[in-house]
Amino acid sequence: MRETLHSAVGSFGLERAGQQVEKAYRELERCRAASTEQDLRDAGINCAISIWHINDWLWAAIAQGKSEKPAVARLLGVTHRKLEQDDLVKWAVSRCPELNLVQAVCNASKHVGIVGATGTRTDGPGSGSHGPRLVIMDEQGEHDALKVFGRAIDFWIDQATNCYVIH
Repeated sequence: MRETLHSAVGSFGLERAGQQVEKAYRELERCRAASTEQDLRDAGINCAISIWHINDWLWAAIAQGKSEKPAVARLLGVTHRKLEQDDLVKWAVSRCPELNLVQAVCNASKHVGIVGATGTRTDGPGSGSHGPRLVIMDEQGEHDALKVFGRAIDFWIDQATNCYVIH
């Protein structure tokens, strides 16, 4: 029993924020490879969940002291108080607005209601030249979910790794 519980602590071997970014990228590739509406929907939800939870993995690293807290505080714009997880979330969303849409899809898949977007839909086969497509709607219009996911992953890869937030 102990071995089973112990092995679950790292979530099947995921132990670092960088590994979560890699997982999100693999989920995006599954979206791109999906040939049915059902496979695309499942992969899209998994991708959104993986991307959004990079925040949690990063915060865990920061809270455990794996990142230098004064440097992280400066990066996040926090002065004269203790860092909080919400500081990381606000920083990320302010630099990558697509994360708002990612969060909406992630939370809607868990909580059976969408907040932060006005809706989602899956365009079935025949609606586009490349098979089924995921769409996220908000006040600004319609967004191709795979492009949104790609930009969010690019943010974490380009911005966060260049600032040494992800190890």
